Order: sequence, then structure tokens, then C-alpha cells
Amino acid sequence: IHSIIAENSLNLWYAKDGVGKSLLAVQACMQAANKSLVFDSFEPIKPLKILYFITERHPNEVFERLKRMSEKVEVNQTNIIFDASLQGLDLQSSTHRQIATDRVLFLAGKLGMVDLCCFDPMYALTSGQMTGDEGASNITEFSRRVQSALGCSNLFLHHPNRGIKKKDTGEREGEDIYGNRFLMAHFTSIYHIKRRDKGTKWTCEKDSYHFQQVSIDTTYDPETDTSYVQDGRPRQIEDKVQEYFMAKSLENKSFTFRDFIKGVG
Repeated sequence: IHSIIAENSLNLWYAKDGVGKSLLAVQACMQAANKSLVFDSFEPIKPLKILYFITERHPNEVFERLKRMSEKVEVNQTNIIFDASLQGLDLQSSTHRQIATDRVLFLAGKLGMVDLCCFDPMYALTSGQMTGDEGASNITEFSRRVQSALGCSNLFLHHPNRGIKKKDTGEREGEDIYGNRFLMAHFTSIYHIKRRDKGTKWTCEKDSYHFQQVSIDTTYDPETDTSYVQDGRPRQIEDKVQEYFMAKSLENKSFTFRDFIKGVG
């Protein structure tokens, strides 16, 4: 997805509880599966094949969201599978890591291929231990297994630590990703999502591929549970040209002038 998820990348989106990271991820995946503009702004390079793993909460919660979103976002059942079978597994167990990997590969076989695996959220797949080296390494081992087997991108949703409480206001500041250095080093892209008036603000904190948009503001529509880029303006031609060149560079593919004109519209 141009400017937010690179091909064969390892992505982390993290936010406090209640900010709406699951809503954002579900919408992004549904739009990417249709090759629709994600958040009405970011273009997938093709209709993506996606496995979306609901690692906590009942699947009906996601399906209710899909019903509301369907007023704006088409549900493409051919390109996306929502699955809750990883619930109850603990990636700190080597046996459970193998079970989880086998389940992912089984579902991938149903799609034929997979472009993106989303795990919502990451912390539900582990019995703590994310701040220790071994605990974090067990999670990243599972992520690498999946990416190596499928040649896909991975997206994990996560939460921050609690930060430091300010004495004067009681608000917390300085929050960052909950986990240790091995966990942070694993990801090629990290977005920190915060609540703002009528929507969210995304800040890119890591961009190993020099692909990500640095900052994103979205506005939330409560009637459809969907979000869109704040100003709603079409992307400028300069943005489209830059995104096209970046995508072709990552794909290591040549292109003709006719391809270029078609690609940037």
C-alpha cells in the first residue's frame, strides 16, 4: 500500500486502548483487498490477498464493524480471511509457535497466496515476557517464519507502555512501544497512532525502506466506522510520481513511459 505498508515489510501500528487501531486496521485491509484507496488516499499496488487474525475478542465484534463499514467499503470475501483460531496460543511456547505457523500456512493455502498477514493485537499472543530478550525473540521468530514461508508483509497491532504521569495535570507523557530492543529492531516500519479531535494522528517512528508517509491525519465517521485522510483532497501529482518510483524500486522492476503514465493517472 503506497506510503504506509511496503512490500515484504514488517510493520507495527501501536496506540493506546480506545484510539481505534483495530477499526483502522480492518478498514485498511478491506480497502486494500479491493484495491480501493486506503483511507481515501493510499493506493494498493494490486488487490491484496490478506489474512487477518483476531487474537482477542469475539469475531462477531469484527463482523459488526464490517456491517457498518460495508456502507462505504466493499467486503471482498475472495481476497481476505478473518480468523480467530490463534486465540489461546502463547508464542512463548515452541509448540504453540509451530501450531500458529501451521495454521497461518493452512489458511494461506485457501487464498492461494498471501500479500499481508495482520495480527490484532500482538500482545494477546504472548504471556507477557515482551520486555525480556528471550520473550521478544520468540515473537519475532514467529513473524520471520511467516514472512519467510509466504513472502508477505506482516502487520502487528500493539500498545504503548504507560509513560510517566505528570504531577500537575495527571496526564501521561513519554509513552513508547511496550517491548524490548529486539522487538523494535525486528520491524521495518513503525507508526504511533494517537487520538486527536475527530480522528487520529499517525507519526512514523521507523522507516527502514524510506517508503512511509511521515505524518497522517485521519478523520473518523461514526456512522460508518471508517476514517479518511483529514483534508480529503486528492493527492498531488508529485506525491503520485514519488510513490510510483518508490514502488518500482522496491519491486526491482523496469517500466515504460506508458506504464508510468498509467500508474500515476
